[in-house]
Amino acid sequence: MKRTKLNISDNTTSKKKSFEHDSKNICAPITSLEDAWNYTESPPDWVQKIIELKPRSNFVIQNSTLSCHSESHQFTPSTRVDRRSTPRTLVCHDMKGGYIEDKFVEPINSGNGYTFYRWSQIDIFVYFSHHLITIPPISWINAAHSNGVKILGTFITEWKPGKEICKQIFKDSQTLMKFINVLVDICVLFKLDGWLLNIENEVDEIDFLQSFVKELTQKIHDKHPGSLIIWYDSVINDGNLKWQNELNYFNSCYFNECDGIFLNYSWNEDNLKNTVKSAEHRTLDVYVGVDVFGRNFFGGGNFNTYLAVEQIRKYGLSMAIFAQGWTHETLAPEPSHNILERFLIRDNAFWKSLWPYLYTHPINRLFETFFYVGVDKDWFKLHHQEVQLSQCLQSNEILEEATTVSTLTGTCNCLQLYCHGSHTLCCVTNKSFESDQTITHHLFSCDIKVSSGIIIYCYYKLLDESVDHYLNLILLVQNDNGSVSKIICQGNKKIETESNRTIMEVNFSEEEEVLGVISKDRDVPLDWVLRCYLLQLNSCHITEIGAAASNNSSICLCGIGIKEAPL
Repeated sequence: MKRTKLNISDNTTSKKKSFEHDSKNICAPITSLEDAWNYTESPPDWVQKIIELKPRSNFVIQNSTLSCHSESHQFTPSTRVDRRSTPRTLVCHDMKGGYIEDKFVEPINSGNGYTFYRWSQIDIFVYFSHHLITIPPISWINAAHSNGVKILGTFITEWKPGKEICKQIFKDSQTLMKFINVLVDICVLFKLDGWLLNIENEVDEIDFLQSFVKELTQKIHDKHPGSLIIWYDSVINDGNLKWQNELNYFNSCYFNECDGIFLNYSWNEDNLKNTVKSAEHRTLDVYVGVDVFGRNFFGGGNFNTYLAVEQIRKYGLSMAIFAQGWTHETLAPEPSHNILERFLIRDNAFWKSLWPYLYTHPINRLFETFFYVGVDKDWFKLHHQEVQLSQCLQSNEILEEATTVSTLTGTCNCLQLYCHGSHTLCCVTNKSFESDQTITHHLFSCDIKVSSGIIIYCYYKLLDESVDHYLNLILLVQNDNGSVSKIICQGNKKIETESNRTIMEVNFSEEEEVLGVISKDRDVPLDWVLRCYLLQLNSCHITEIGAAASNNSSICLCGIGIKEAPL
């Protein structure tokens, strides 16, 4: 079978980029072995701005059980499972050779770029390029880490030049250990969480290659507990370059010495069966390759990617989604005035098509968000990306290229993408429901520990200002003894509120001290309505956050947050 390489995109060039020597403002890869040896002695200035990996909840929610809405009396805590027991999702970001708008340390005045914002649904993010050692730009490191996602760099050697580099690294044990130390030191310096090893050339020094994988894995675990070394399915046990598309005898020697294997994507169902048999108790450490461009790939990729993902999950395997930026790279450039909105519609539809096969990580800390995705029409500001909903937003327009996707057929559009200026917001709509139905829309799955007073607030915009509609916020709270209470934050004041162990109704605060905590130094449009609620909660976890719009209304949720209340 003719195999397609992992790292060649249909519309990218293989030419190496030249990088400005500006370590203060530019993030760059290491392009030569000569540069690698002493790289950490003069690191770029921006390493001081890298943030640590945020801890995540110990639980995840299977998305097939996570509805976007329910009748209000059926809005209950979602079933959580131990995240260590579920298949993982890795995203491998390969876009136009890498280091484009994202290479700048600070935001740049360049709009309509690519962004990834579905962090709650993935476990690992790999930044990929053709350069020898790919160090992810700071914007990606910090975006991943702030969402609790591990981010890996890439070590790659390719073809004849790659074979020569391998000869130099593997010429003796001293040189090998020196190079291992280089990769470990870079990982620690940049707060990376490991490496993808992509050797795409024949290797004569096969014993040294196997030692490289083993020793690197051991050493990086010692220096950076929790880190990962993942081997790409390429070179086999005799040093020949032969993609296997499965885990088997020929590549298990590498898998056995590291944390996982990223399988090439020209697989079929028999390959998956063989992989499960070979992996034994390590099926979750096998990341089956998923090429969104669909090159020599099961189902053809694009909006049919879900067909491959369905098969992978059928066998309980993890997956590695490669080149997810397809939704942006292949977007028609015209009309240009709404290219960002068209990208977001397309991207949300793509991730929604995979939704039943993904898991959501609950938000586990206080947050504030206006749903900024990291780009807008004028800026690339991945650095400023904010928390997103635990749901995918739908469009009220039909996406013609996705009309035959079964996982999108009949999907609800009660949470719609609403683009307004530089804001990408959520329209909560009840238009498709019966007027006598009381609906709660699911916004966030959470695991937020609360032990004192908090202020929960939202900004919303009425889409029909001639009618006095409103938006309630609904919280499910689990006490330390296991009991669950529902808190209804009233968007329209009630004279008499209910308050017991089952339901607590709370009117919005009009105290200047409370409102000032939220509105201070915030410049929002004048037609946005602010609602703040002061809650006294003791030793509990917020598990779900929902919203209920008044009957037959559409209300734009512009922002939402939870802050500690002032003492």
